[in-house]
Amino acid sequence: MRKNKLIIGFSVGDLNGIGVEIFLKLFKNKNIFKKCVPVIYANEDYLIDYAKKTLNQVPNLNVINNNKIKENTINVFNVWSEKINIKFGSFEKEKSNMSLMSLDYAVKDYKKKKIKGLITLPINKNVFVNKKIVGHTEYLANLFK
Repeated sequence: MRKNKLIIGFSVGDLNGIGVEIFLKLFKNKNIFKKCVPVIYANEDYLIDYAKKTLNQVPNLNVINNNKIKENTINVFNVWSEKINIKFGSFEKEKSNMSLMSLDYAVKDYKKKKIKGLITLPINKNVFVNKKIVGHTEYLANLFK
């Protein structure tokens, strides 16, 4: 892998929110792959379903759980295996755990230096209600002490 390309991790954010659409639209522009190598912490089937519903096309994905990170494609770390029924714009408490798992896996890989940076896609603040934390910033502050 070229040394000047940063491997950037993306936590999935709200599973019914706009974050994944923004992410997928960003990486439709192939020029962005000249600058970074994306790793999204989500689920391959979820991303395919989301892309079909929002972009009417399926992006090229490389699942990295047992494989190497590849350049010029979206790398996916499968955080969960459950089938997700996307309900755009709805907060579903039962999906909150998956959002937090995405963030936790991304932080774990950041601490192990597998990724060089972390971008958190938008998340519904209700995900953090039981954690007595306001949002991503406080959650990350707690994880990094």
